[in-house]
Amino acid sequence: MNQMNIRECPRDAMQGLPYFIPTTVKEEYLLSLLEAGFSSIDIGSFVSSRTIPQLSDTAAVLSSLASAKQDQSFLVIIANESGALRAAQHPVVDFLGFPWSISSAFLRHNIRSDKRKAFSLIHRLLDICYENKKELLVYISMAYGNPYGESWSRQALLEGFGQLWEAGVRHISLSDTIGVSDPEDIYLSLKDIKKEFPEAIPGFHLHTSEMMWHPRVEAAWDGGGRHFDSVLNALGGCPMSGYELVGNLNTLHLLSFCREKGIAHPLDEEKVKMAAALGKKLLSSGLPLPPR
Repeated sequence: MNQMNIRECPRDAMQGLPYFIPTTVKEEYLLSLLEAGFSSIDIGSFVSSRTIPQLSDTAAVLSSLASAKQDQSFLVIIANESGALRAAQHPVVDFLGFPWSISSAFLRHNIRSDKRKAFSLIHRLLDICYENKKELLVYISMAYGNPYGESWSRQALLEGFGQLWEAGVRHISLSDTIGVSDPEDIYLSLKDIKKEFPEAIPGFHLHTSEMMWHPRVEAAWDGGGRHFDSVLNALGGCPMSGYELVGNLNTLHLLSFCREKGIAHPLDEEKVKMAAALGKKLLSSGLPLPPR
């Protein structure tokens, strides 16, 4: 398949900002993404407003976009059963995204859990999704290394992927949370997964510096990756990792890669550029964060 599927992730951009973007401004920006042709958008989160106050208005944003949504899919991030149940009540939500990890330290930092509890929650999330006609997407956070001194290996990543697959998770994304992945490891890990699980089509969520985005994307594409997350203007990262925000893979870079390699995608590039320009205006519209 010589087509790239791109999920735009404004949620990942806004959650790391030191201020709050007004709801009406968010809505205007998200409408521009729909018009640009993004078939999938990571739109917000249902986590504690004390933890991520930047996205405390996700429910209001979803309601406002209901009439504009057609055949696109909306994803929201959740971190526990309570958030999943709230998210599942929204008819426009299609995917619940859960940040699992092969790093025990990350699970403690990010969702105050451990591997046993987190995996038990995944089984519950699968039930919630089934009961509410949603899909579960699990991110393997710190998929290519971590800042906590824990050991990493491709075998550990493959085993983690296998645990999720055997549990019934069919949407799994490999996430380089802090931008430390080696292109060779990316390529070989995707080959490992394809060999072990031929039906699997893993996604790729990349936090990266400007210097390293191209070799990492190329390695993922050559390894068989076809589903990529990205962010216009490359903002964001994971504020709960205990590590500085690296920035996301820039959607405009991803489109330039598609042009370079002759890869098809469904986006209107002129409208994507217009959305990117509108996105820059977000940065001048911030309000003080709600009190925690």
